[in-house]
Amino acid sequence: MVRTCSHAHKIVSRLLYRDIKTKNHHARRLFVTILSNSKFSVHYPSFVVSLDYSAAIPSDAYLTFPLLSATLVALPNLRNLSLSIPFSMTEFLVRLLTRNGIIRQSSSPFKYIRPISEALYPVIPYNLSLLHSLCIDSHLSLLTIARCCPLKELTIQEPIDFSDLDFISSCLAGQSNTAEQLRSLTITVEIETVSEIAYSLLGLAAMFPSLEVLVFRTAHINALVRVFFFFLI
Repeated sequence: MVRTCSHAHKIVSRLLYRDIKTKNHHARRLFVTILSNSKFSVHYPSFVVSLDYSAAIPSDAYLTFPLLSATLVALPNLRNLSLSIPFSMTEFLVRLLTRNGIIRQSSSPFKYIRPISEALYPVIPYNLSLLHSLCIDSHLSLLTIARCCPLKELTIQEPIDFSDLDFISSCLAGQSNTAEQLRSLTITVEIETVSEIAYSLLGLAAMFPSLEVLVFRTAHINALVRVFFFFLI
């Protein structure tokens, strides 16, 4: 239908590029298509609302990550983002995202804003300004993407420990006040004692006052049951 005529192309492409799930070398071709100019004058980046990208081949990252970073900058309406990145390649991706202004330092919101006169197109104050849902299956450093985004849903696939909760708090307490807006949180915590779990739950309650859904996974179900009786007492 996309290849039928220009009218069908404009209609179907909006549906085709709305929710994207891609991985490995297939993502490169997709990102190039999104970034390239269409002969039908269709602005592909504005169609993308959801992006799910998985990188299972570390050797492919050096070719794909630069395109991924450039694509994220070009997506003004992106609301849902899911990234599954090998631990060994996370640092490289974070460096690219920082260079392109997707990851910003909370202490200096103007550091990565380029003058409008030096850009081909007007520069918006923040990239991914509409991002509401973020899922990370990688090193926790990727969470810095959410520093200036109004997140309402956050999912961290990799298990974290007790000390990582403080890092999560610092990432979400940026200029956008994400910690106060977050509605849903899914995490897996590597803690076993009742006291650690109890303090973690109390800390999450204080950190996210608007939280409505909490999926809190631990290694021992019995420990959560004991925490429940702890709160009752």
